[in-house]
Amino acid sequence: MSVRSQVPGMTRPPVRPSIKEVARLSGVSIGTVSKSLSSATDVSQATRERVMRVADQLQYRPMALARGLAQGRSGNIAVTLSAIHTPVFLDSFYAEVLGGIETELEARGLHLLLTSLKSGNDLLQLASERRADGLIVIGFEVPEEVLQQIAQMQPLVLVDRHVAGISSVMSDNAEGTRRGTQRLIELGRRRLMFVSERATIPNLQDRLTGFLQALTEARLDPQAAPVHAHAEDDALPVEEVLATIRRERIDAVVCGNDRVAYKILAALDHAGVQVPEQVAVLGYDGLRYPLEGLRRLSSVSVDKGAMGATGARLLLGQIDQPGSPVQQVVIPTTFQQGSTTPEPL
Repeated sequence: MSVRSQVPGMTRPPVRPSIKEVARLSGVSIGTVSKSLSSATDVSQATRERVMRVADQLQYRPMALARGLAQGRSGNIAVTLSAIHTPVFLDSFYAEVLGGIETELEARGLHLLLTSLKSGNDLLQLASERRADGLIVIGFEVPEEVLQQIAQMQPLVLVDRHVAGISSVMSDNAEGTRRGTQRLIELGRRRLMFVSERATIPNLQDRLTGFLQALTEARLDPQAAPVHAHAEDDALPVEEVLATIRRERIDAVVCGNDRVAYKILAALDHAGVQVPEQVAVLGYDGLRYPLEGLRRLSSVSVDKGAMGATGARLLLGQIDQPGSPVQQVVIPTTFQQGSTTPEPL
């Protein structure tokens, strides 16, 4: 008969939480826990969030790496930020999107490989090396033909961009701007204009379309509404915009994004124009921290965390079920007036 004893001075390793414990505390079956953590579609959102919350509290992580090795997987998910605003990792919009992605991956015990790539060739090389089981591309700088090639090489999901034949997650650009503009009209604004940089980007083109549609629906002549849409970033002629506001007696400026809205607000402040009393300014994105300091701005607010989380779930679904159909998911927007709580549009 042998006796096993612990070596003096050594402590026992911590007990790894089990899936049974997660199931018990969540009030669901083991099967439901497994489905919730694997982003299965036949589990309700409320149940999935409850299971993920309990798993996070217990620091439970599925043995994804061990399973992945057996299936020829790395356990890594690559996320690349492809955008003009640098450094992209400090951009508050992308930070919230990344937070949503990271939450989903952590629940599956997967690793996030994060990179900022400007070259389509670099992205092709990343995909060809198969260092990750799938790729999420955030932004709009990578050419469509490169994305189409990558989609043939490995699972791919786009966030904040739509390309035919590739699964993607976007905000409701046209509809969000239409309703945001409609809200300004409901508040009594009648002389509106649209201002944007990077106007060649489809997202911003859609926002201009939504703006013009709102004017048409309100029986305001869209042909008479000034539009300052410029192809290059940081090319906004602020003095020209201010001259248009004065000349056309503009009482509301709808901007392509919050960055432009901040520039317009600063220019109006410098010119002694009261915002929003004399001129209302509407942005797009709902960037949280700047809005806390600039309470006079309104914005079409996007749930950026939900965009990231949804993109991660779409990608994990492709990895788990190769050949699954392409999905185009649109995240609804809300209206955020100053620093108030966003309300539905």
